[in-house]
Amino acid sequence: MPNNYPPEFRRQMVLGVSRQGYYAWTARQLRGPSARARRDAELTELIRERHRASDEIHGAPRIHAGLRELDGVRVGRKRVARPYAPGWAGRGEQA
Repeated sequence: MPNNYPPEFRRQMVLGVSRQGYYAWTARQLRGPSARARRDAELTELIRERHRASDEIHGAPRIHAGLRELDGVRVGRKRVARPYAPGWAGRGEQA
């Protein structure tokens, strides 16, 4: 690849993306996280606080009920369950 191309064009060629796709990606990087991503981060922190307060016993269904009833947070149960997905679950019954 010749070096007389502008750096942006060389990046596009190396990455194999269109010019529009490259500039759309750089614009998203400059804007920062979306409103949904920011809300997810807030909810995840609230879910973790609730989980810690339950001595890490309550799972997503109880955390969801607590958020709805005690905190007045309107959120779907699957959105509450999302942080639990990679093995971040309650302890279950203790022997």
